[in-house]
Amino acid sequence: MGGVQRELVYEAGAVLLVAGLPGAGKTTFLRRTATGPDVVVLDSDDVRRRLRDLGVRGRWETLVRPLVHAGHLVRVVRAVSGAGPAVVVHETGTRPRVRRALARLASRAGRPCHALFLDVDPAQAQAAQRARGRRPVSSLGMARHERSWQVLRRRLRSGAGLHGEGYASARALGRGPAAAVERIRFG
Repeated sequence: MGGVQRELVYEAGAVLLVAGLPGAGKTTFLRRTATGPDVVVLDSDDVRRRLRDLGVRGRWETLVRPLVHAGHLVRVVRAVSGAGPAVVVHETGTRPRVRRALARLASRAGRPCHALFLDVDPAQAQAAQRARGRRPVSSLGMARHERSWQVLRRRLRSGAGLHGEGYASARALGRGPAAAVERIRFG
């Protein structure tokens, strides 16, 4: 694959996992590239924003983080389970059970499932979280994400991919190639 890819193309109705460490730029990438009537983007930030609108801030945000994840997963299950437009799921992708569950859910609905990982240095990801004013993931939590991401990175670089987990394709993009992508298209 030579040159810069400005457009990523997947099948109509596909499920795309956009993953990476907390702070890797998933939300920014999706807001810029995954738009249009043929796609539903599910970002846990939407759930977090709703809770903030209800007055959940500061220390309470940390306490309700499991509710944010649960609310996000409920939205994902609903969107992926039936026929309809393509679904793009914002998730760290570092938890194998969640990755496999998403691929199984897509398969049961007759949808192909793909994974796109934003490959960002952990120090850059943490700095980006702070720069955006986000409450950073705990050092213990970030260490778990980093260990899992290192395993994923080796699998992707070796060509093993995520086929054994049910993914039709899996790839990683560094900051430069991710910045060059202008659009994710389905169809």
